Amino acid sequence: MRNFNKDVFDILRKDAVITSELGGQFIYQFVKGNDNTPIWITFSELNTSPGLYAENEEKTSQIIYQVDIWSMSPIKTQLKNAVQAAMKKLSFQRLSTYPDYEMDTKIYRYGFRFVTEIMN
Repeated sequence: MRNFNKDVFDILRKDAVITSELGGQFIYQFVKGNDNTPIWITFSELNTSPGLYAENEEKTSQIIYQVDIWSMSPIKTQLKNAVQAAMKKLSFQRLSTYPDYEMDTKIYRYGFRFVTEIMN
């Protein structure tokens, strides 16, 4: 199985619009680091499942990633579009999105789920 963690991290942190909107490379796998930034991105692999079969053999795998933008203020459309475009460069398609506001922490979150299919 192919591990996309490094690819996802690199594509997000090297995107000029994303780093400009974040004010730096505040991109993390799973949880936020110790810095005191008001906006950041987290990502994680959610699932790898069988794709296509031929002659009783698994030929492809479907891989789902979640990318979340977290912010202390409303999240700009430009940043959302940049994340989606960056993931598309890795052949991921947007599966769903989930805008949220956490009342207890007063943090905005915009979650994406992306899927791709790869040959085994």
